[in-house]
Amino acid sequence: LFLQMPEGRELGWSDLTAAGTLTLASVPTALPGADVQQARANVVAAARAFRDAAGTQGYRLPMTGAEATWGSNSGVLNRSVVMGAAWDFTGDDSFVNVVLEGLNYLLGRNPMDKSYVSGYGERPLLNPHHRFWARSLDAALPGPPRGVVSGGPNSVNFSDPVAAKLRGRCVGLRCYTDDIGAYTMNEVTINWNAPLAWVAAFVEHSTRR
Repeated sequence: LFLQMPEGRELGWSDLTAAGTLTLASVPTALPGADVQQARANVVAAARAFRDAAGTQGYRLPMTGAEATWGSNSGVLNRSVVMGAAWDFTGDDSFVNVVLEGLNYLLGRNPMDKSYVSGYGERPLLNPHHRFWARSLDAALPGPPRGVVSGGPNSVNFSDPVAAKLRGRCVGLRCYTDDIGAYTMNEVTINWNAPLAWVAAFVEHSTRR
């Protein structure tokens, strides 16, 4: 389980290669030292590719290409986890800088002028796709608690009825709406919020030196 190809191999529910590599690179095991160093080298190589990709993007995101996929915000966060681990292994502050750029994007420095995290920023997430954080449907129901991140822009899948109305009317990072019915753009999941918590803790740790 060694992270080999940087592109498309960040943490994710459908591929545990990155999770296995990060574990072998950072958690004491009976793995031979040379293999641990190889795992760390693979993590750093992936992180460098993500960091370098940020130089090609106007919003300094660790991504490539013009399209935003389903859960694009999770891609920013999961790649930030890889770059954070690489900083732990190397002390190279260029990784921290790109992680900060990604967090800036999520909190409002983006084409939508919108924070994708509830409770933070001037225009925070209000109406995530959720069964009971559904105040927009029923005033008796609660809104989202602070610190919930949505999947964000999705320019490749418009399969829900709300998103379908945006097809052909938006491009890339502008394909988003803060609507409870837009599950292709405004879904929230525990595996997206976990890297947000990790990245927030990492930023606090790495910038307090």
